[in-house]
Amino acid sequence: MTMPIDFDNIGQRHQPRLVARRGGRGSFAPSKTAADGSTQYLKTDKKVSSRELNPYIRMKAGMDPGRFKKIGPTMPPKGALEGPGSTSIPSRPDNSAMNSLLREERASAGDLDKTMMKQIAKSGGAMDDTDGMEQVADDMEARQSREEDPRYKKFKRIKTVDDKHGRTSIEDYVKKQDALEKCFYCLPPSGPAKIPVISLGNTCYLALNNQVSVTKIFIIPCEHLLTMLDCPQETWDEIRNFMKCLMHMYHKTQQSIIFVETVSPFKQLRHAAIECIPVPDEVMPTLSGYYKSSLMDEAESWSQNKPVIDTSRKGFRHTLTPKLPYFHVWLDLDGGIGHIIEGERFPRWLGREVVAKVLDLGPEMWRHPKRLGTEETSHALKRFIERWKPFDWTAMLEGGAFEDESKAEK
Repeated sequence: MTMPIDFDNIGQRHQPRLVARRGGRGSFAPSKTAADGSTQYLKTDKKVSSRELNPYIRMKAGMDPGRFKKIGPTMPPKGALEGPGSTSIPSRPDNSAMNSLLREERASAGDLDKTMMKQIAKSGGAMDDTDGMEQVADDMEARQSREEDPRYKKFKRIKTVDDKHGRTSIEDYVKKQDALEKCFYCLPPSGPAKIPVISLGNTCYLALNNQVSVTKIFIIPCEHLLTMLDCPQETWDEIRNFMKCLMHMYHKTQQSIIFVETVSPFKQLRHAAIECIPVPDEVMPTLSGYYKSSLMDEAESWSQNKPVIDTSRKGFRHTLTPKLPYFHVWLDLDGGIGHIIEGERFPRWLGREVVAKVLDLGPEMWRHPKRLGTEETSHALKRFIERWKPFDWTAMLEGGAFEDESKAEK
């Protein structure tokens, strides 16, 4: 006779977790549910294997899935027991709208943090001082205002803007337009130039430096180019004409002249210009060693290019590349010394600094030169034009000759 075994009196801690378990000569299997809701287990002589206890295996074998299924009270559905005298489980309110707003706020906060970290990384690392964080905030505000620029919105649908250096975004297009408007070397379509112009060719011009510096003159292309390697052959021929005429002019006064170009990182969009620095003849043979030593000191330890590049063998335009910023000094008309700029800390005043230190001049002549006033600039321009007239090659161009002041007064 099979005796029923009631497990409901056993504490919850000792209640068996398996619906049926293997015994010695028999097994326990559920029988039916009693009136009080408890489950009764009957001991049977039939052995039950562990594989039969697995519901997945029973389903695959085609066995009755409810053969060893526990029959007993289950958890009432949500909100089923409701009323004044009943204990019910209240349903959770619908917070989908609130959750969506919370997700959007978290996403926007994450974007703001990412933008802040990018600005800090661009500025040279994390900053603990208040001034540094204010500078980052100002940069972010400037970027937001630039995106609200009507020109940015006007060209919002343009996906690519081709550029020689591979810049294709709309933001770069707006930056380029701002650089053209604020450029100190670009000649305006009407009105006076921002820099004193000495002679004007077809594609480039000669300008006087209105600062008290070792750099006296600039050779500047009319087009807003980033490097002299970008200029066409016609522009380069006119630049060489200016170089030849300046060398002849200073040779009359027992002086030599060197030409220096420092190309900034392309993202700054600076107008290319060649600095013309006159030096005494006795100092000229020693400048090559000074420039090589300075370039070796400025070279980065991780640099992948030679710190000093000789451009006199193949020529300037066949040695350096326009795809990388560079520094170059012409010690003669054919070439000189070049250097590839791989970092952003290369000093733009290196060409002037070397000459100033050789001539025992102070930093006010190369680092922070003093700007001349309007009258001083006008007198300096007249004095230089008097020296330049016999050597000016642009006088051969149509309308390039200087107007005689005596005839102009009559």
